[in-house]
Amino acid sequence: MINVAVDGNQCDLCAANKQLLQEVNGLKNELETIKNQIRMSQPASSNSSYDLYFTNGGTSDYVIHHGLQITDAFTICFRVRTTDKTGMYRAVLSYSLSGNFNEVLINKMSDIQLTVNKNTIRTGVSANDGDWHQICTSWENTAGSWEAYKDGVLHASGSGLKRGHIIKTNGILTIGQEQDSFGGGFVASESYIGELTDLNIWNRALSTSEISKLSKSCHGGRGNIKKWSDFKVGIRGNVRVVSPSTCEV
Repeated sequence: MINVAVDGNQCDLCAANKQLLQEVNGLKNELETIKNQIRMSQPASSNSSYDLYFTNGGTSDYVIHHGLQITDAFTICFRVRTTDKTGMYRAVLSYSLSGNFNEVLINKMSDIQLTVNKNTIRTGVSANDGDWHQICTSWENTAGSWEAYKDGVLHASGSGLKRGHIIKTNGILTIGQEQDSFGGGFVASESYIGELTDLNIWNRALSTSEISKLSKSCHGGRGNIKKWSDFKVGIRGNVRVVSPSTCEV
């Protein structure tokens, strides 16, 4: 048997080191929490302070992205300013698949429509009076629940919209044009006319309180799938980039 004698001072030093390590780890956790809180409370970066202005009403002006990582739920929020009174089915957002050109569609700001997999809901919400308005639409596939918000207030909701449907992620997303073919087939009467900003996409249905909070300021949110700063890439035609943004609440 070997007896090892440990000096008392060394034991005290070990204990002190252990306590110090615990305190450092605790401070790291607190710092990370503070950083997350600051990140959540900060307004979006200056890269998000711009508007897109669609003026032509033709088929040449749009934004195009490939792929959209939403499957069983989404929330899409944006801000528009338009005076279009034509009643045409002018599209803010269109997501198409190779076998279905109307997988997700939001159009007609005079009577906003939400389409999921060719099934269309008329929300009764309008946003074409020439003022800036925040519009949010959400959907989830468990009950097929959908909601439509204007300026942070729930205006319409329902259920049974494509219950159980799964959205494929390998499609094409266009802003400002409705796709009548995969990535194209644009029609002038379906092109958006007006200003657009603060378009964000989440892969879940945001709560009423979350949407209300987002409505309080322009460019205050960041979608976890698409954020507004992403849409500076993929601009086609003569879409005007207005910077800084003219959006006001």
